[in-house]
Amino acid sequence: MDLEDARLLGIEIAIKNNDDETKLLFINIYMPFDCADNTDDFMQYLSRVNDIFETYPTPYVYVIGDFNANVTIKNQCSSKFGETLLKVCIDNDILMAYNDSISKDSYTFTSSAHNTMRWLDHIFTTSTGRDLIEHIDIEKKLYLLIVSQYCFF
Repeated sequence: MDLEDARLLGIEIAIKNNDDETKLLFINIYMPFDCADNTDDFMQYLSRVNDIFETYPTPYVYVIGDFNANVTIKNQCSSKFGETLLKVCIDNDILMAYNDSISKDSYTFTSSAHNTMRWLDHIFTTSTGRDLIEHIDIEKKLYLLIVSQYCFF
């Protein structure tokens, strides 16, 4: 897989068990900021992600990162990019990897300028990939530490 792009970084992990080999693909993504000027770029990257899910020779694909699209665990959207992301995922059987252990009021981004909290970072996978996940959570203590360090520097 050739990902010569500053917004996509991938790693394939092969797990061998006797004569069997299972491959897992992890893609880290940084999507364009949610504004009308970035719509074409956002759609281009969604298309690339969908192509990865469709063509990669393993069902264990995980796309993780900053989608700049506010989608909550209950599939509620408060942004245009969030609505578009959710529609593409539904249309192509791509799933949010979260389980019910994450609170619906969780967030991964705080805007001090707008005094808002949003859930912009996501994990998407296939149904087979989701079956391997035992637990996902947002570590708020670590998140708050990173945010506070970022705000003061």
